Amino acid sequence: MDKLRKKQLEAIQVVEERIKQWIDFERDYEVLLERLNSLPKKLSANIMVPIGKVAYIPGQLYRTNEVLAFLGDNWFAERTTYQVCYIVEHRLQGITC
Repeated sequence: MDKLRKKQLEAIQVVEERIKQWIDFERDYEVLLERLNSLPKKLSANIMVPIGKVAYIPGQLYRTNEVLAFLGDNWFAERTTYQVCYIVEHRLQGITC
């Protein structure tokens, strides 16, 4: 019985970790969607550009309505922020089902 209980607890822990991972994915997609909705409202955006792992310098994004979208299986496509918002909403629906 102890072996069975131990296996069940391990399985529960694995499932809880996966649930946490999917919750993190959902939160990340929601933040991305919010950012994508704000980008087309202006022509450029001020950002902090990462230089290495710990350093950042101020920079600026131009043409903020164009985004390189990950389509899956190492395929990328240049899309408008409106089109990418649709992709992100579709992915969010897959997470919340």
